[in-house]
Amino acid sequence: MDRMSLALMIATLFFRMVVEPAEPAAPTASHPHMATQAMMLAIADGTLPLARFIDGRVGVVLIYHSPDPSFGASGSRRARPKRFCGKELMALVARWQARMAVEHDGVRSAYEESMLECHNRPSPPTCTFGRSMEWDPAVHFIFQLDPERGLRLRAITLDDEALVDPREIAAEHRAQAKTIERLTPTECPSGT
Repeated sequence: MDRMSLALMIATLFFRMVVEPAEPAAPTASHPHMATQAMMLAIADGTLPLARFIDGRVGVVLIYHSPDPSFGASGSRRARPKRFCGKELMALVARWQARMAVEHDGVRSAYEESMLECHNRPSPPTCTFGRSMEWDPAVHFIFQLDPERGLRLRAITLDDEALVDPREIAAEHRAQAKTIERLTPTECPSGT
């Protein structure tokens, strides 16, 4: 091989390493790149820890927007949306890991009742369970795809969607997306 060919080969390799974007890591069972029912069932069964989907630098937003009959005639209960970081985040993850595994209201029973659904388009990847009847909130796990690490849980929302006009649901989801963006512009504070 002459010097010119060798120089051209080295330049091409360098160009590919520096300029061309890296291919995303191949999806695996522990690093899924798509939200699926099987993934949610594995989380609920404990074979795939929910903590695997958490980025502690970013945290997770929780939005509770669901009426509760114990709050009187209006049934209104709207806790302030919050981003969880640090120890609070780990406690939130533990609570949701346990809640997903509950026998009668968890992910497995939602799946068996055809009340577990996941979609990846339109973005963001989302899995939903619940909403089987009035006062049963739809629980949405909203993910973001990290090309290096796979899916990351970005937010959990609880919404009243049973017997609600689909246009109202869509408007609420748009508002929630803006809230999630507003609450996560930076990394979690260190030491939380």
